[in-house]
Amino acid sequence: MPNQAEQWSAFLDRNAQSVSRLGRLAPQLATFERFDDLLKRGASQVGDSLTLLDSLDDAEWATLASLLSAYSTEWETYFDPLIYTGYYKELDRRFWTPSTPPLTSGETAAANLVIHFWAPWNAHDRTFDQDFQLVVQRMQSRVLFRSMNVDLPSCADVFTKNDVLNVPSLAFYNNGIRSHTTVGVRPASEIESEVKTWLSASNAR
Repeated sequence: MPNQAEQWSAFLDRNAQSVSRLGRLAPQLATFERFDDLLKRGASQVGDSLTLLDSLDDAEWATLASLLSAYSTEWETYFDPLIYTGYYKELDRRFWTPSTPPLTSGETAAANLVIHFWAPWNAHDRTFDQDFQLVVQRMQSRVLFRSMNVDLPSCADVFTKNDVLNVPSLAFYNNGIRSHTTVGVRPASEIESEVKTWLSASNAR
């Protein structure tokens, strides 16, 4: 039965095409311990060479994802977020989206609509979304909550017209007409209070 070093060498041979596209990770791919360490910490230093997962371009990341799929299957490795924190942190940074669905054109005239403007590069959106989820759960029977990525070219005009100066921002709409926009990370209690005040004012009109 092959030892782990031999098993790793055979794994690299079977996935030679992916390995050849990850030249910058050659020091980390040299041993399974180094590769595991890179996934756990998100960074690995071998000699004078420091490699960060967040330095990989999109093509390299796609190749790494393909290699990891084979790795998790062949090595029966379970990618627990509590163990492979570096990998999951980078995965979250690259592909995170808010908990609310993206706004569609047919929803813009909803009676009560709140749009969360966000950006993939903005870490504050993740913090904001954790509290915003609580508000959505409590008030989704009365309000339609949606999101919009400000980096999308199609969003540029909407971004400007809603006075969104930064993200995260919330824009409040009644029947397709904007009431107001607020900016910044706030606790769930404050967001919920704002939504309730807005609803009361809307119903009083």
